[in-house]
Amino acid sequence: MRRFSLLGVIGLLVTASAVSAAPRHDREAPTIGKDNRLVAGQLLIKPSTKLADARVVAADLSKALGRHLVVKRAVVLDWLLLEERTITGEAETLELVAAAQRHKGVAGAAAVWVWRALATPQDPLFEFMWHLDAIGSRAAWDITVGQASNLVGVVDTGTLFNHEDMLGKGAAEFDFIDDPAVGADGNGRDADASDPGDACNGNPSSFHGTHVAGTILANTDNNVGISGINWNGRLVTGRALGRCGGTTLDIDEAVAWMAGFQVAPAPLLAAADRPRVINLSLGATGAPCDAFTNDVWSQVTARGHIIVVAAGNDGNGVPVASPAKCPDSVAVAAFGPVNGTSLAPYSNFGPEIAIIAPGGDQQNNFNDGVLSAVDASVSPFQGRIPYSFYFGTSMAAPHVAGVISLMLDVNGGLTKNAVVELLQNNGGTCTTCRGKPTLRADLAVAAAAGTVLTTSPGDSCAGTGFCSGGQICVAGAAPTCQQRCTNVADCDNGQVCSGNVCVGGTAEGEGEGEVAPVGDCDVRRGNMDCPSGKGCVLDDDELGRCKTGRDGDLKNGQLCERNRDCGSGLCDRGVCTVTCDDEDCREGYTCDDNDSGVPGGLCRADSCLDNVDICGAGFDCSYSSESRYVCSVGASNYRGVCGEKPGSMWPAPLVAVLLWGTRRRRH
Repeated sequence: MRRFSLLGVIGLLVTASAVSAAPRHDREAPTIGKDNRLVAGQLLIKPSTKLADARVVAADLSKALGRHLVVKRAVVLDWLLLEERTITGEAETLELVAAAQRHKGVAGAAAVWVWRALATPQDPLFEFMWHLDAIGSRAAWDITVGQASNLVGVVDTGTLFNHEDMLGKGAAEFDFIDDPAVGADGNGRDADASDPGDACNGNPSSFHGTHVAGTILANTDNNVGISGINWNGRLVTGRALGRCGGTTLDIDEAVAWMAGFQVAPAPLLAAADRPRVINLSLGATGAPCDAFTNDVWSQVTARGHIIVVAAGNDGNGVPVASPAKCPDSVAVAAFGPVNGTSLAPYSNFGPEIAIIAPGGDQQNNFNDGVLSAVDASVSPFQGRIPYSFYFGTSMAAPHVAGVISLMLDVNGGLTKNAVVELLQNNGGTCTTCRGKPTLRADLAVAAAAGTVLTTSPGDSCAGTGFCSGGQICVAGAAPTCQQRCTNVADCDNGQVCSGNVCVGGTAEGEGEGEVAPVGDCDVRRGNMDCPSGKGCVLDDDELGRCKTGRDGDLKNGQLCERNRDCGSGLCDRGVCTVTCDDEDCREGYTCDDNDSGVPGGLCRADSCLDNVDICGAGFDCSYSSESRYVCSVGASNYRGVCGEKPGSMWPAPLVAVLLWGTRRRRH
């Protein structure tokens, strides 16, 4: 798989010029190449005292270091950008930074690192925005869908403001790319933050910034394209990534501008136009959290702004990239669609991570990425509809930024620390994340608003149903919310604590520890304990009772969305099924009595992706709503991008889901 890292290190690139060197004019090639980690010879310093003439500072430092440093310009928060034009390598640049930091007249010194965005173009189309259901967006939208006064900042490659799903979303914008060769738009910094493309060394343009912004706040409920997390919020764009990435200088000044600091030549951003949440789906593994970034971000967060940053795409076991590892970041790792309870294999990880969010994982399927807006020129679909699936922590971060914007919509007084605490205390479980939680929009927004979300007994709690306080989601074929416990004292009379969940009770005549169904039925078995036409629900005494009105229309083997769709009361992996109770299952199904979470075990449909012949007579290999190819009866349950209901398809002119390319990019 060819790797195109857009998360990168947009660094401060340090270049110093020798005293004897003649002034160098515009470079023939972009200052950022495909592989370089910083801008050679450039140095950012913050003088210990505020001086009127930057040239005096440069002259004094040049004499002390035995170098010829020239002033490129003054930058935000009293920092200066200097250049030593004879330095062309990374090691010599870092030596210059270290030497400058030791000088008594320097309060801070940093290189200009290069950060790059994280992204992905792909193969065949698949699920309709599985990532929004995975975080419980629908229940969050019952509380708020955002307001037009709610602003979110995105520092990235710029925005396609004329995209059909971004029309009217722009609130403020500025292009902070200093180098015209990197900007690829024929000029330097200006008021136009639209994205002309970021093609680099043979890699096509990504339109990464629009993909990120679309996840956060694409126009929603307008019968066009995709849905954003914040339906009504508006976008503040700081363009800082161009060809092959961008510098920490350009990026950090874009961040500072969004917080209301004066950054030349951008106009001062009015207080009403400053976003509380700023998303950075960019960075570089192995780069430092430098003094310049730390200084800028500490002052930005002190003003109440929250900076959400992607962790990096270099794999499990690799430390968190910069700037996600910086103290003022809300660092975001990623999970994919196939197993949403574990870290995505590409995601960087470490103690700095605050939350795990949907980033997709296209190693097996193109459609397992995150769907969002791009330019039609890079669309993988026949007909060039302007959307695509990307995967990476770049895609995970905007989910968190979007959810935080909804949290602030219902409680604008939340601080960064309070937001992180709510996200973590109201998150889902990640089995391989060392205690770090997954993002739950429903629970986090409810907690911010001071409300409580409950789950109807028997409803799924794996993405479409949500447990209330004190409950735990018992995973399996029919996930249910049950009372959490550590010992029997936490449970009601007649119940026992088994696997940290209060269940059943020890019935008279049964062996010690054997759990018997409570009441008429056990809700973990769906409707299986009840006669036809009735379903198992909990009554006011938390006892399972068989009641009418819960039977579904679908028969065993038919494709389903949730338990109540099925006459059996059990929907597993998008197919109505039954318990096996030690009996053989039909061909194409396997009895799973170990981890299904259903007493008696469950007949689970086998994957038929590689062998369609495993399905018995009358069964086809279909793509279910759980993103799996399974043996089932009926048409595919694939959700199209414009699907308003589960199971709906793309509009006819757009349905040809054939891709013209198979390239895959990680963002």
